[in-house]
Amino acid sequence: MGAGKVHPSNATPTSPTRPRWRRLCGATRRDTTVFGVIYPHSLFHTLWSAVNLALVAYVCACVPYVSSFYSLAEYQASDWVLFDAISDALYGLDILIRFRTAYMDPKSGDVVADPDGLPRGIYAGGLPLTSQFPRILRVFRLVRIAKVLRVLRIQSLIDFCEDQFNINRNYIVVSKLLLTIVLVAHFTACGFYALGTTANEQYAAGLLSGDPTSSWIAYATFTKKIWKLSYSKPEMYTSTLYFAFTMMATVGFGDFTPITINERIYTMFGMVLSAGTYAFMIASVSSSVASMNVTKNRYFERLNELNAYMESRELPAPLVLRTRRYYRYFLQHKTVYDESRILSDLSTTLREEITEHYIHMTIKNIAFFHDVPKGFTAFVAIHLKPLFLPPHSIALKMGDDASEMFIVARGILQVYEPIVAKDGSSAGDIEISLISDGDHFGEMALLLEEQQNLRSASVRAKIYCELHALDYKKLQTGLARYPSAMDKLMRDALRRKILLTNLRSTKISTLLASSPSTKQYTPSQRRSSKVLPTNQDASDDGGPSLDEGCDVGFKDSERWILYPSHRFRVVWDAVNLVLLAYVCTVVPYVSSFYSVADYQVSQWVIADNITDMLYALDIIIVFRSAYIDSKTGDVVSSPRKIACMYVRGWFGFDLFATFPWDTVVRALWAAETHATQLPRLLRVLRLTRIAKVLRVLKVQRFVEFCEDKLNINRNYIVVSKLLLCILFVAHFTACGFYFIGTTMNGDYATGMAAHDPSTSWIAYATFAKHIWQTTYSKLDMYISSLYFAFTMMATVGFGDFVPVTITERMFTIVGMVVSAGTYAFMIASVSSSVASMNVTRNRYFERLNELNAYMESRGLPGPLQLRTRRRILEDLSSSLREEITDHYIRMTIKNITFFQDVPKGFTAYIAVYLKPLFLSPHSTVLKMGEYGSEMFIVARGVLQVFEPTHTPDGEEADDIEIAFLFDGDHFGEMALLLEEQKGKRTASVRAKIYCELHGLEYKHLQTGLTRYPSAMDKLMGVALHRKCLVTNLRKTKITNLITNVQKKTIDKRFKKLAAEKRFQRDPTSTWGLPRLFKR
Repeated sequence: MGAGKVHPSNATPTSPTRPRWRRLCGATRRDTTVFGVIYPHSLFHTLWSAVNLALVAYVCACVPYVSSFYSLAEYQASDWVLFDAISDALYGLDILIRFRTAYMDPKSGDVVADPDGLPRGIYAGGLPLTSQFPRILRVFRLVRIAKVLRVLRIQSLIDFCEDQFNINRNYIVVSKLLLTIVLVAHFTACGFYALGTTANEQYAAGLLSGDPTSSWIAYATFTKKIWKLSYSKPEMYTSTLYFAFTMMATVGFGDFTPITINERIYTMFGMVLSAGTYAFMIASVSSSVASMNVTKNRYFERLNELNAYMESRELPAPLVLRTRRYYRYFLQHKTVYDESRILSDLSTTLREEITEHYIHMTIKNIAFFHDVPKGFTAFVAIHLKPLFLPPHSIALKMGDDASEMFIVARGILQVYEPIVAKDGSSAGDIEISLISDGDHFGEMALLLEEQQNLRSASVRAKIYCELHALDYKKLQTGLARYPSAMDKLMRDALRRKILLTNLRSTKISTLLASSPSTKQYTPSQRRSSKVLPTNQDASDDGGPSLDEGCDVGFKDSERWILYPSHRFRVVWDAVNLVLLAYVCTVVPYVSSFYSVADYQVSQWVIADNITDMLYALDIIIVFRSAYIDSKTGDVVSSPRKIACMYVRGWFGFDLFATFPWDTVVRALWAAETHATQLPRLLRVLRLTRIAKVLRVLKVQRFVEFCEDKLNINRNYIVVSKLLLCILFVAHFTACGFYFIGTTMNGDYATGMAAHDPSTSWIAYATFAKHIWQTTYSKLDMYISSLYFAFTMMATVGFGDFVPVTITERMFTIVGMVVSAGTYAFMIASVSSSVASMNVTRNRYFERLNELNAYMESRGLPGPLQLRTRRRILEDLSSSLREEITDHYIRMTIKNITFFQDVPKGFTAYIAVYLKPLFLSPHSTVLKMGEYGSEMFIVARGVLQVFEPTHTPDGEEADDIEIAFLFDGDHFGEMALLLEEQKGKRTASVRAKIYCELHGLEYKHLQTGLTRYPSAMDKLMGVALHRKCLVTNLRKTKITNLITNVQKKTIDKRFKKLAAEKRFQRDPTSTWGLPRLFKR
């Protein structure tokens, strides 16, 4: 390595004096050798890797096929000799090129370009040289298959393609898996044929004498009559490939069986290899299904978590609907990855480069990030939390405590001041200004002291808006690190404060001058702004809905637009679902099992005509149906935009699937000359109607609507779609298998008339195995075909129905691959769905098992409490979060005075961190003298506040009862807030009955009180008041105790003194209570 020249792998110096061919190789002026060195990232190396990929494909596909199915004489007279010579020449050139190709040291990561050290890798493996020896005999020609190991060398090309084209790693894994399956089946097929012919000395004699025991081919020819000696080489290869796939898919129909000992030995090895490949396929599919689309999996996981949360909170239906809609839109437009964790693992330079690109592409128009240090930008950008607001949602409320600022990435928001009438009702609002893309707001309450951390105006969304929320703590940290950003933001805040004050003054003066009665625009009488319809129903919040159409600002051409939530659109989606079920089930069945004559006289003609008419009507309806822009979330109702979107998307496919091809062809081909070809052509053309099954992709809106209205768990929808997928695959396989054996088989009719079992699988099942009756009805034939499809999908393969013709075997190969893949996908999907079917229950058992393991390892005595904390509310908007927590407080902790008369923002923040705690009777929750770390809120139960007492000798005496706590009370806050307490408990508290509490840790309480000073003032006042009350109660209780000493305490003391013979009267002392308790 010392003499080697080491260059970076991702860049090579360029020189204008180098020849062009040397520049392609990536050589530098320091490469003084004759031919130069080829570097891994040079263009020539990339092109030569592509050539090697083509050579590997040739070797893996053609060489085994030619070596097995061609005799030596046939090979010498074919074109394969030329192809093999070209491949040998290219492989010989590859050996020379590899002598001049630099390689990357796996230990250091450097590119080694030492010409003297390059041949070591070539000498270490002799495969490229041994594969070049001449081949005289056919057995020696099989050595050429060793070149297939060159596939290991294209890993660098795969990595290059992944880097250049940004291909998902899972797709590469699945592609390699499919190639592995195909190659294993290909090698198994070629080997099985070669073993029965070339390596079998009795093969030729057995065929001449008709001996079925000489080889598997002779047995299939003379005994089972499923092999024809007139087969061409592609037909023989297809039949052996069919056998290889039946063995790999663990189906085993039993039509092709090994006869000789060598064939059985080879089949045993083949079964082990095929079963291992199939098991590897299932494992790989399971892993790929779990990680194929990380965003989608996490999206469904979070959506299921949301459903479980709303169910546990018993939210009302309108609030559930709005929350689910918001959350669905939120998860579809935000990243579900832990961006802070991912970026924290990168270097500072790379992290800043990534965030700079993110800012440039995503929030490039936001003035907030202009003229600030890049370090501040990088720090703030990774802590921005995406926030999505539907129209008319409140982002800020005037007078609320501030805890974050916002940056507008996309949308329009209205800054306004609400007007309150004398009776306390809302009298409209004063519009101050509008905020659009690139603006930011909410920073004044955080930075300006005169604001006292209170919002000075309200802000609501006019359309769908995408914001970036920045928590005050993160902003404070970033400004402390970068003072120049602090100066800029403070100047902006002061300038915006002055501007906002002037705008408010102008608006109020204008309002008072024009309307002395304080009349203002109501939500239904907004001024010139054009209110876009939303996804919300009218029953949700009283705002405009999609059913109400458009406001006066729309053009006349938009009056007849159907919006996504319109009742007619919902009904039409249901009609489309029925049509889709008809197309997926009836059309394949009729096209396969009905002849043209039977179809013309059946009722299916009317049903198909009605379906075509409804689908034609659907095309017209789609042209007049508004849609929601996936990027902005806005409802697009422009007819021109709707038409452009539809024409660029599904219009061509819908038109092709709706067009009545069979009727047109029948009219054009009605002449006598085409009478024999017309029926078959019509039946083939009718199969084009099955293309309508792809319309299933367009009913996602209907599925989401059903989920919203019926509150169906997402996992049940996934499992239902999986079961439907399995049924459809089996249905299509059954119809296709019958169609291939009848309509697409020109010998079917003659074979059935001549009782020839080799003409089709139906004739073989009828005349050879006698398991099919010619008197079967169409339903009986369909059930039998469906039975074959399920035996193939379930990898059972009883062997009663087997393909006979080459076309049937080719269809069966495709069917086995699809069925095996569906079976593996079913196992993987069911495993994944069952694991997440019930989020709450799974988390409960997971935490419970963890708790049991911990207690067992620690040997902890007594019962422990299981505590759960949910963080799902952190992703919701402020207004929606407050609404949900407000409902939760009203329904669950509605009697708790702790949450009365405090800001809703403080309530929403605290409610997330409440920790449920359950106490059994006589359980002690606080002990006097201990240090406190949390406060408690009584949701249900009765607790006793007491002060423990002790006798003079240190034994426990009766407790001093101070007070009782009931539903809605709270306790434990004095040790956290009052300095004179020094963090210690001043009394003990125990449960009298079963109690349900809510624990709140001090750090969360402190953070909430810091954000909302008004809540701090209220809680401090309550703590001081309760401190005085408890002190007075304690004094009263102790006085009563001293004046009314319980008799049993005195008797106990008396007996102890008597036992010690100390009960002697001292004239100089008096026995009394002070002396008794003094000891």
